[in-house]
Amino acid sequence: MKQISMLALILVWLLAGCSYSRTDLSKPTSPETQSVSEEKTVSKEDVIQIFTNAKDHRDCIVTDCVVAEDSAYGLIGVVQYTNIDGNPCCLAFIKDSWSCPIGLDADNSTCITNDSVLTYIGNGTVQLSLISRETGIVYDYMVEYSCEGADSNFKVTSTERS
Repeated sequence: MKQISMLALILVWLLAGCSYSRTDLSKPTSPETQSVSEEKTVSKEDVIQIFTNAKDHRDCIVTDCVVAEDSAYGLIGVVQYTNIDGNPCCLAFIKDSWSCPIGLDADNSTCITNDSVLTYIGNGTVQLSLISRETGIVYDYMVEYSCEGADSNFKVTSTERS
């Protein structure tokens, strides 16, 4: 009888522990993604998984990804991708389990340059390079993300490369 009571007590303790633990399946945990302080360290794979888990992004092709090391505005990373319409100049700023996309080329007249490297500068800002399909002119872009409450804001600047 004592064994049954002890087993029931252990079972109740385990179930109570599980009910208070929250697991986010969009962020897999593994020893290499846990930091010493037990806070989650995000990898490029985590960022890409959150992006591709969204229904709207399942058919997109990820071309680059960076982690936002400073977590500015709650960002965990930025994904560069080609959307379902074939536009290769799209970015998605990833926060927790959602993304805030921005297209850099409404008429699909540019593409990512061969030497472009998506680079996270800090404070929600990334840089990349696009080339005009018509003229061959290369533009270096800076895209700044910020948010106030539920409002997401973008500032896009580009300079022609000489």
